Amino acid sequence: MINETIPDAVDRIKRALKSFEDMLDCTPLVLVGHDGHWLNGPAREFLRRRGLQGDELIEWLGSGPMPQTPKWRGLEFERFRLPGGDSLFTLRNGASEDGLQAKKLTRKESEVLGYLVKGLSNKEIASKMNVSPGTINTHLDNIYRKFGCSSRLAACFIAMKKGIHTVKV
Repeated sequence: MINETIPDAVDRIKRALKSFEDMLDCTPLVLVGHDGHWLNGPAREFLRRRGLQGDELIEWLGSGPMPQTPKWRGLEFERFRLPGGDSLFTLRNGASEDGLQAKKLTRKESEVLGYLVKGLSNKEIASKMNVSPGTINTHLDNIYRKFGCSSRLAACFIAMKKGIHTVKV
């Protein structure tokens, strides 16, 4: 049960929309829908610097494995599903292979990542590890920082893609 008043919820929504509006000007964004696609200015510049075309990216987003060529290497994205079946993608340069090797996970971070890859919630992970959900949040923040990402999905993807070993759980 959520203990939030309607005015608090409205304020939170307004802040989120303002944050999203700010993203339009500085974050590489790609909108893909059933009726085509759209790239904002930062996305076009991001792809230009990598030597990619928007159509190449759109084709890859719909097809599967990323080509293993230098211009694609390290490209990361986060997908947000929108109402009506459209998707919004944010693009960024991922952490380098060297960066991931230099920033090893602690045993506890590796254990948290193992549970994360299995799809457990923070509350479930905390229960299994006999710690508070706040402690799990701290471990997740450390994992995100070390991986150069900002979401559970991205952390799982990086761990699997790079073959980073987690504690068996």
